[in-house]
Amino acid sequence: MASALLLVALVPILKALTIAHATDTIIDHRTRSLMLAQGKLAEIRARALLNFPAANALEETGTSLDGAYLCNVTDSVPTGWDEHLQFDVAVGYDANGNGTLAADEVEVQLSTYVTKLYQMP
Repeated sequence: MASALLLVALVPILKALTIAHATDTIIDHRTRSLMLAQGKLAEIRARALLNFPAANALEETGTSLDGAYLCNVTDSVPTGWDEHLQFDVAVGYDANGNGTLAADEVEVQLSTYVTKLYQMP
């Protein structure tokens, strides 16, 4: 009788542990993706300060950032803002291992604007 009660109690506990592990993996992927996306944005800003890029000069697709984490970078010129670029960085875990970041694999997407700086004579 005690074994039957233990077995009945053990199944829900194992199910809860499995769900907790899956949730922990998702949180880990999102946290790592966020840190990598923030680092990529900092790199873009630094490169743009040194030399303001032409549109599409810094675009990347499927760039490996840290093992199975991939990054896509797109840029665009906002309407009416000729001296500005908008950068969108998407980072995620390459779950299927095909080397491309599909829309359903994107964990984090961040955007920033970069403005061309002028030096005074």
